[in-house]
Amino acid sequence: MSRIAFPALAACAAALMPVTASAQDGVFDMGQLTGTLSQDHVTQSERARAGKSRPRDPRTVEKICVQYLPVYRKQYSSRHPKVAQLGRMCRQAGY
Repeated sequence: MSRIAFPALAACAAALMPVTASAQDGVFDMGQLTGTLSQDHVTQSERARAGKSRPRDPRTVEKICVQYLPVYRKQYSSRHPKVAQLGRMCRQAGY
């Protein structure tokens, strides 16, 4: 009896075991699919934001250049890349 029961139990156990990933050819790699979907979302949102660029209000530019640029120069120094960029933009705007 044990000669018949053992192969039958082994066959049932093998049928219940999950199939490994290497045996599942043609199945989606969910990690890669998730990354692709995430990147698609980023690309779509960047495309949507690209068309919404508009120039700043001149009063806002004046306020930034007159009030905040000296504070940033004092706090971070004029050599800081962002402060230097802001200074160039203010000079270009006429301040």
